[in-house]
Amino acid sequence: MNRWGKAGLALLPGAVCLAVWLWLSRPPEPRQIPAATEDERLAFLSSHGLEGTLLSEQHVTVPGEDAVFADYLALQRLQALPLTAYTGRQGTVYTYSVAGSSFRAELLCAEGMLIGAQLYLPEEAKGMPLPAQ
Repeated sequence: MNRWGKAGLALLPGAVCLAVWLWLSRPPEPRQIPAATEDERLAFLSSHGLEGTLLSEQHVTVPGEDAVFADYLALQRLQALPLTAYTGRQGTVYTYSVAGSSFRAELLCAEGMLIGAQLYLPEEAKGMPLPAQ
């Protein structure tokens, strides 16, 4: 075997490991969660063990990726919600009070789908993912 063949064989395990790591670290497929109706939004909250009462509904333009919005985008990626596909589009933010707590649940919806969600205390600016199912 020539020297290039030996070098190729020596690099093969590293290349395979790199390919496996890239495959496993790819972002999850965005979830498709219907949220066109109040019943669908409440069902989503219920699936996370939460009961909510609608406090407000606000029409928004979903911001693009920038430093201010980066944490919120990262939060939605962790939850496999398709927010990045909707930047620059119109959406609606539904804010719910969460029964039995001081928390608020915020659901960002566009085109009848849930594209972002967070749970937060009104006194705090930063949200957190909704609890796992």
